[in-house]
Amino acid sequence: MKKWIVALLGVCVSVVAIALILSKVDWKETSSEIEKAGFLLPIVLAAIYLASFPIRALRWQCMLPAKTLSFVEALKGVVVGFAGNNFLPTRGGEFLRMEYLYRKAPQIGRITAISSVLVERMLDGLTLLAILVVALNASHIALADHPWLVRLRYIALAVFGLACAGSIFIRIWGGRVASLLRRTHIRPFRWIATIIEEFHIAAEFLGFNLSTIATVLLGFCVWIVEGAVLVVACRHYGLGSQSTVAGYLTLAIANFGLLIPSSPGNVGVYQYMIVLALGLFGVVGSTALAMGIVVHACLYVPITLIGVIILLRESVGWRRRRPDPAHEMATPHSRSSEARSV
Repeated sequence: MKKWIVALLGVCVSVVAIALILSKVDWKETSSEIEKAGFLLPIVLAAIYLASFPIRALRWQCMLPAKTLSFVEALKGVVVGFAGNNFLPTRGGEFLRMEYLYRKAPQIGRITAISSVLVERMLDGLTLLAILVVALNASHIALADHPWLVRLRYIALAVFGLACAGSIFIRIWGGRVASLLRRTHIRPFRWIATIIEEFHIAAEFLGFNLSTIATVLLGFCVWIVEGAVLVVACRHYGLGSQSTVAGYLTLAIANFGLLIPSSPGNVGVYQYMIVLALGLFGVVGSTALAMGIVVHACLYVPITLIGVIILLRESVGWRRRRPDPAHEMATPHSRSSEARSV
């Protein structure tokens, strides 16, 4: 029931965002700007976006225990997760990706699987925060004139900074905390200990090692490629020399805005954040909305279709296999003796 309430709230947020946009733009001008995109621009934008997924797959491989998934399996899992976010409420694609990993590598456990996705999202947030800071410094935007931008920066720093601190804490002391909780013999504490142990396994790659370096660098590559989608779109819609800064600043602002619960695929909220971000560069609302619609379609349609095809071929479904509670609550498997040290 709570999930449906959150989903309904998300739909309401999207409706409000759409209403705010339509109250500030001329729909005829927006339609005209969308037509100017033609056929070539969407193809180029979709191709650039899809190029980021092999990099995402490599990064996920670096985060998981060695030989957990092949590259192809990791790529399918990432695509399935992103596709799921486009048609399932409350970011259900993350749980779909968790289920995909669990079915391919049952020894991992569902909690560890979803924990790996959460750690990945935390690293994405820190990367986008870095991009936001660099882009703001490279622009001529006066933060004093845009207090919402200052608040956005501090909120992002607080959210992802705390998430990073929590991940590091569990990575270093998670085992000891879980051990202390298990000594209490209190069922809720033992359940919490299991979750901490599973998250500890998911964060085990973190440390002063090649896996952490590779994960961070690949994360930057992911967002550099995805940001190129917006850079190309900005250039097409006339931002000229400002296209690079505007593209990457819009990338960060739009993705932080998507932290707000909304409808599947973030319809409405994504376009609103694009209009808000491009307004910093003097882009009129109709043009910004047109760009937001075109870019969103390129991010939404191809990956959703590919993800659905993978789901159908792999027959990954929530009801095909009954969960094994005993396995879920079992003591987490540790990595091999070659586990990476901090």
